[in-house]
Order: sequence, then C-alpha cells, then structure tokens
Amino acid sequence: MAATLIRTYPRAAAKPRGRAPSRAGAMLVHAGYLLLFPGFFFYHAAIGTGKLGPVLAGFFSPVALMLLPLLLFYYCMEAVRNPRFLGGTDVAFLLFQLYYFFMVAFQWATSDAPHPNEEHAVALLQFVPVYIIFRMADFHSRGVLLASVAALGGMAAMIFDLSSNGFFDLSERITGHDSATIITYQGFARSFLMTYLVAVPFIKSLPLRLVLHGVSLAALYFNGARSELVGALLAVALVETVLARRRLWVAGGIASLAMLAFGPHVSYLAKMLPGNRILELLDLSTSSSWGSRNEMFEVALRTVGEHPLLGDYGSYINVGGVGSYAHNLISAWVDLGLFGFLFILALMLVPLGMLAADMARRRHAGLLGECLNAFCLLGVTLFLLATVKDFTYLGVPAAIGVFGRYRELVLGGSASPRRTVNRMRQGKTSIEKLDGSAA
Repeated sequence: MAATLIRTYPRAAAKPRGRAPSRAGAMLVHAGYLLLFPGFFFYHAAIGTGKLGPVLAGFFSPVALMLLPLLLFYYCMEAVRNPRFLGGTDVAFLLFQLYYFFMVAFQWATSDAPHPNEEHAVALLQFVPVYIIFRMADFHSRGVLLASVAALGGMAAMIFDLSSNGFFDLSERITGHDSATIITYQGFARSFLMTYLVAVPFIKSLPLRLVLHGVSLAALYFNGARSELVGALLAVALVETVLARRRLWVAGGIASLAMLAFGPHVSYLAKMLPGNRILELLDLSTSSSWGSRNEMFEVALRTVGEHPLLGDYGSYINVGGVGSYAHNLISAWVDLGLFGFLFILALMLVPLGMLAADMARRRHAGLLGECLNAFCLLGVTLFLLATVKDFTYLGVPAAIGVFGRYRELVLGGSASPRRTVNRMRQGKTSIEKLDGSAA
C-alpha cells in the first residue's frame, strides 16, 4: 500500500552507458547512503536516549572507512567493465581530490606551525565514499525512495518527541564519556536535510510533497539548525517552481510569503512560534554565532588579501584555534589557494548552469527527477557554501556525484536530449507525459 502512495515521474528509457551495474553493487551504494545519512541520525539518537553506547565512536568516519574499499572496488569494476562509464565529472572530481591531497600532504610535510588540522585529512577520506554513493545510487528506485520517506518520518517523529522547550538537543540528556561522542544539532540536521533533498524531487504527488515539506520544515525548526532550515526552504522554492505549470504564479507566491515572513509584522509571527534559536534569523544582531563568524570571515579576507595566490594554510589556528576558519567558501581560498577556490567553485557552478539550461529548454531527456535532484543538491549546497559552511561540507561530493549520475543517464540512454526534443516538436511526446508536472 505504501508503494502506491508514492508516485514518481515516468522515466524515459535512459540507462547507464554500457552494461547494467551489478545488483550487489547497487545494494552496496544504497546501503551506504542509508547508513551514512539516516543511519547516522538514528545511531546518535540511540546514544542520546541511552539505548546504545558509542560502539562506533562518531559513526560516520568509521563506517565511511569500512565502506571505502568496497565502494572503490565496485566503482573501479564498473569503470573496467564499461569503458564509457567514466565521464568528465568523474575526472574533475578526481583532479580536485588529488589537488586537495597534495596541498594537505605538502603542508603537513613542510610546516612546523601551525599543523594542518585533522578535519582536512578526515574530509579527504569522507569525500570519496560519499561521492561514489551519490554517483552510483539510483534514488529514483521505488525501494530507495520508500526507505528515504520512511526515514524522514522516523527522524521527524524523534525530533518532535524528544524536543524540550522547543529545541531538539540530545547532548543534554547524557553525561560523562558518552556526551563527548554524540553530535550536535547540526549533525542531526545535516542527515535530515540530505535525506530530504534525496527524496522530495522524485515525488510526483503534490499533496504528498506538501506534507513532506511541512513536516520537514517543522522538524528542522525544532532541531534549531538555522542554515539547514533556510536550505530546506530554498529547496521547497526550487522544487515547486520547477514542477509547477504556472511557474511565474508559484514564484510570485513564494516571494510574497517570504516578504510577509520577514516584513514589518515579523514580531507577531515570532510570538506565535515556540521559542527557539531559529528566531534569531529574524534579527541576526541577537545571534552571538553570527557575530563570531563575521569576525572569522574578516580574518579570512585579510589572509587572502595578504596571500592572494597560495593562501595561508591553517593560519586561522594562530588567531582563534582549529575551529576559527571562515564558515563559507573563502575557507578554500585560505587553505587551498586561489586555484583551489576557483576549482571547487567551478565544480559547483558549471553543473548548476548546465542543469538550469536543461530544465529551461526541457532537455533533460525524461529524467526530470534526476535533473531536479541534482539541481536542488547543487543549489542548496552552493547557498550553504556561500553563507555558513566551509569547503569540507559533505554536500559538495554528494552534489557533484548526483550530477555525474544524471549526465551518465542523459548521455548514455536511448532517449537522448536531441531525440526527445525532436519527438516533442513532431507532437509524438507531450511535455506533460515527459515531465509529469504538477498543477
């Protein structure tokens, strides 16, 4: 019965180039996604409620390292058995990883102080499994979509049930050694947001999408992660504008709601909502973290001004400690130099522009769900990088990987963009049948 509630978009006969991937490999990447994102949430929720001890420490890194050799083996096997599997996206991501590794290794070998912090080495190892998972997973498959929606429901139910005084924070429930292993509200929000961005673009039913939008936004509100909530709001605007037949009307309605939410009557709106740090978005001057992040950003700007080409790797450690890096994409300029900054910026902007062009011209070859999935992940990740996340944010490899999957399907399928457009011009395929657009 649950399967009948989730209607996805009809997908054209586009398939990966060459032979179909193995079933065991598909199960591996899907299990990896469920473990590293929804599973990460449930693991730490179990620790926070006392149902489980920290048997796997922080969970994400140990599980990612355990999955890494299997994922690399599957990825390499696909590249060997299908010479057309690798595309430009794979090459670009590999080059970025090599450059990133070289910068970290060089600084580690030549610098006495400050030493590179461990986060960069961990991020290097985390980027690879996340990229492979999102590069090879079929999020359009009914089983994965059902699992994602069920996971969203489970995570939201736990947030609502375990929230105290309008805020979901399990770290306050435990003390001692276990309290150091549980993640903050931001870690919970990352898992929730990534699962939401994977699931929602593939759901054709407007009522079900609206329910998921409402439940997810409410859950992120109680979670207290402001950046993830704004990212989810951006995803709602992108998804509903793209899927609407009357896009200008929908875009205008969303803009009107935004103006109403942040207009002169905002104080009345704040009084109607449960007390929460999310309300600091209505007046950022009241947020202590906003002020400290602005100071870090100013330090980063001075650093790139003094070292515009190579940056000054890890220099922020001398200013405020390991965590005092700029919480935006300028952090890449500081640690990886101008070339690294432009490289990662191109990795995000070029695919985003290609996806926007495909959707604007209806050239997604019947792969509307895949196209919108990649567009949302790239758009939301780029927004977060521009505002509050540094370049090691895990949305980066996920977004690039999803785009690589989309390009593989478009370029390798029998329903090529040019053939699809020609069929529409001849009246043989309607846009409504191709897209399944919502009213």
